[in-house]
Amino acid sequence: MKRVELQKFGFVRAPELDFSDDGNRFTCYTVGNVRVSKCTWNGQVFLAGRIEDVTVPYETYSQLPHYKALDKLNGVSIEGLEEQDIRDLYNACVEYSKEYAEAKANLVYPTIEELKTQFQKIKDHNAKMLNEATQLIKDNAFGLLMSDNKWRLDTVKRYYKTLEERANVDVEKRAKDTYGSSWSFNVMKSTNQDLTDTWYLDNLKKALQEALA
Repeated sequence: MKRVELQKFGFVRAPELDFSDDGNRFTCYTVGNVRVSKCTWNGQVFLAGRIEDVTVPYETYSQLPHYKALDKLNGVSIEGLEEQDIRDLYNACVEYSKEYAEAKANLVYPTIEELKTQFQKIKDHNAKMLNEATQLIKDNAFGLLMSDNKWRLDTVKRYYKTLEERANVDVEKRAKDTYGSSWSFNVMKSTNQDLTDTWYLDNLKKALQEALA
């Protein structure tokens, strides 16, 4: 097994970040705000790297110039690396750390009022879809009672229940649960899709038509 002292190349030992996963022990180092972990598995030493701060969304940090170089670090075996390769990885970590810090500093967060307006638009959109679905069920109540297409009836019920859940969801809590610390930055982009999403309603209409056929 090849032995490599990462400190020799500038990696800073960070024992407070050491962890275990699935029975394997990971020894950690840092380069700027990049955490690099080393793990021995099946007689080989593997490296992995990641940014500890996850404020910047993936769509942004994955486009940074040195992201691909850092990504190559993940799951790589030290056995196949020469000293220059390790120096290159260290330099990539340094540059990526700088790029990430700059990207974070340039993030533009929406204001509280903008977020409130966006959340209300989503609530109104979901309520409108539920109201339309409810009216469709009422207008076709007799036909649904007479239908013997149990599979399609169950499909209608399933889509209607989902529309009810969407209409009652706490949009702000969902955004925080989904995106964590970067939720306020991500929410505007992600919820713009919610305002045009009619998938469940469209499928309820289709299932309804087939149940009445």
